[in-house]
Amino acid sequence: EFCSWDAFVTIASGFNAHVYGPNNENAKELNGGFLTYDDMKQKMRDSRVYVYTGTQPASYTLNFIEAQMTGIPIVALGPRYANSMSVAGDTYEIPDIMINASSGFWSDDLAVCREYVQKLLDDANLAKLIGDRGREVAIKNFGKDTIKQIWKTSLDKYVTKT
Repeated sequence: EFCSWDAFVTIASGFNAHVYGPNNENAKELNGGFLTYDDMKQKMRDSRVYVYTGTQPASYTLNFIEAQMTGIPIVALGPRYANSMSVAGDTYEIPDIMINASSGFWSDDLAVCREYVQKLLDDANLAKLIGDRGREVAIKNFGKDTIKQIWKTSLDKYVTKT
């Protein structure tokens, strides 16, 4: 319910799609099983498209960041669709992180999301371009240097200077 599972199934239906991780037995044929961290990174690198349907009430999750960091092109739900399922209001930030048709794709229309998936599967050059741009955005937003500076700025507010 809070992972937009029905949206994922609609978008992924008919593609060679899987979900990975523990406790996905209810996913039936979509269950890809548990992967080690290294295997998960490799799976993302080897896959052609990552479908992100978010979780609520989180505005985005670590798995989105991990996928974007690997350079896999992402197709995500749009804000109207994702926020309509939110218990916490308009918290979905994917369109603020990912420029549509530049560093990823998103839509509020599930049929359009499916078209984006197919487009990326059909055009390896486009998939690489979108994935590379997404990775650049991820490094800018979530890379070590950025996060280190955010933590330093935050902690400096509370550390007594002597």
